[in-house]
Amino acid sequence: MKANVKQNKSKLPDKPETIRKLERKLQAEGQLFQAIAQQSSDIILLVNREAVVIYENDAVERILGFKAEERIGSKVFDHIHPDDLSFITDTFNLLFSDENAPVQRSEVRVRDIEGNWRVFEIGASNLKQKDFAEAIVVNLRDITERKCAEKALRESEARHHEREERYRSILDNMEEAYYEIDLKGNMTFFNTMAVRKLGYTENEMIGMNFRRYVEKDSHQKVFDAFHKVFLTGESIQRVDWELVSKTGEKIPVESSISLMRDPQGNPVGFRGITRDITESKRADEKLRREEQRFRALAEQSADIIVIVNRKGIITYENKAIERVLGYKPKERIGGGLFDLVHPDDLKHLTEMAIKIAKDVNAPHLRSEMRLRHRDGDWRIFEVTGSSLIDNGKIEAGIVNLRDITKRKQAEDALRTSEMRHREREERYRNILDNMEEAYYEVDLKGNLTFFNAAAV
Repeated sequence: MKANVKQNKSKLPDKPETIRKLERKLQAEGQLFQAIAQQSSDIILLVNREAVVIYENDAVERILGFKAEERIGSKVFDHIHPDDLSFITDTFNLLFSDENAPVQRSEVRVRDIEGNWRVFEIGASNLKQKDFAEAIVVNLRDITERKCAEKALRESEARHHEREERYRSILDNMEEAYYEIDLKGNMTFFNTMAVRKLGYTENEMIGMNFRRYVEKDSHQKVFDAFHKVFLTGESIQRVDWELVSKTGEKIPVESSISLMRDPQGNPVGFRGITRDITESKRADEKLRREEQRFRALAEQSADIIVIVNRKGIITYENKAIERVLGYKPKERIGGGLFDLVHPDDLKHLTEMAIKIAKDVNAPHLRSEMRLRHRDGDWRIFEVTGSSLIDNGKIEAGIVNLRDITKRKQAEDALRTSEMRHREREERYRNILDNMEEAYYEVDLKGNLTFFNAAAV
């Protein structure tokens, strides 16, 4: 029996050896945990059920400035931001009350040794031993710099958005159409006026090629203009062509073209401003017709008609100048208004011209002056001057010259003749009044019609 007892005892496990193996295993696992924790860039700490820190790795000193040994024995809540305490408290209670609780994640602020708040991404889970939560493992990843960068990015985006909205508002309130197209001529950006003028929706306009909305006869002209800007890199300030709206209406426009480049300087497209010149075209056409009418009347006029600019330079003179004074109109263009004026008439004519040039309300001024004929003779003219006013500003002066030389000669001849007749009449009257005899004249009815002094 004794032998059997001994034999059975030899088969029982050696209890002290088992404990030593467990202790060695635990020690090895603890060393492994510490080795991993100490090499981590995150703060790792263990918290017991009393919320006391029982372990913290050295990352706490690098990130928050506290030495790890100083933190052992302190409360886990000590440096948490007041607004984040509720999450920490709730997490602590949950993980210790429910051993199956999942990992709790959030963001918290922790005060560093200098009193600054740093932002951490937190992950917390319970450390179980035989289905019992003995402690909480907390991982704190410093995301302060990331948060600052995200905040700066949001602020930058907000500023850019604000500026973008301001510029967009400016563009959309412009009376002109702004456009951007790529190198193939496809629309990539435009303001509200561009859509309004052509009648397309924004979705229809984006990506549309210029051949869709440019009048067919203008295709080559438009291509040549953009190609020139592409080759030279120099902007074009004004080029005219016609657009065609969605309804088929033709719209005359005046456009600028500039080359767009990427940050490396490579051409990527074109931009410009397009202005509707429908009213301008109508005004130009109306002006052209008025000019034709004026020239037709002026060319048929027997009077000399002269237009001078504000400097007194002749910009137009009708054909009557050749018939009346012997000069061709082209000889006079670019000359001065006073070139042919008699010296004695210059002062008066200059005063008249100054008044017309300065006073928009000046009436038509009339006078007389002498102009030199090509043959050297002086001709007398009746002159009428007035201002040509555009938008309340004096743009030029118009002068009408009527040759009154013959009239003046006739008037002089009449005065001379009348004077001679008066002289003869006076002489004969004196003869009659000095006669001793009475002289008389009567009509057929016997009425006295003339008599001398002696008759009285």
